Amino acid sequence: MASFLQQWFTSEFISPCDTPDLKNQIQAMQVQQVAENSEIANFARLVKSAVGVFYVYITVLICYAPHFISLVCLKINGPTIALQRFFLLSLVLVFLNSSLNPVIYCWKMRHIRQTLFNILRNVSCV
Repeated sequence: MASFLQQWFTSEFISPCDTPDLKNQIQAMQVQQVAENSEIANFARLVKSAVGVFYVYITVLICYAPHFISLVCLKINGPTIALQRFFLLSLVLVFLNSSLNPVIYCWKMRHIRQTLFNILRNVSCV
C-alpha cells in the first residue's frame, strides 16, 4: 500500500520546476510585476511633476493677484497715495515672480538642479 501511495504521489505531483506551463506562468508573472513596477514609477514621476507645476501656479497666483487687485482698486477709487504704494509693491511681486520660478524649478526638478550645479562648477573653475 505504501509503495502504491508513493508511486501515485510522485506521478500526480510533479515538481513545480519540471512543468513548462508553470515556468511560463512564473515568467509571465515576473514580467507583469516588472511592468507594474514601471507603471508605478511613471505614475510617481507624473505626480511629482504635477506637484512642481502646482507650486509654480500658486507662486504666479500669489505674485500676480495683488497687482490685479491694485489695478481694479485704482480704477474704482482713483489714485490715492496708499493705492499707489500698493500698486508699486504689487509690481515688485510681479517682478519677483520671474526670479522665483527658476528657484522652484531647481528645487523640484533634480535634473535641472544637477545641470545648474555643473554649470556653476565649470564657471568657478575658469
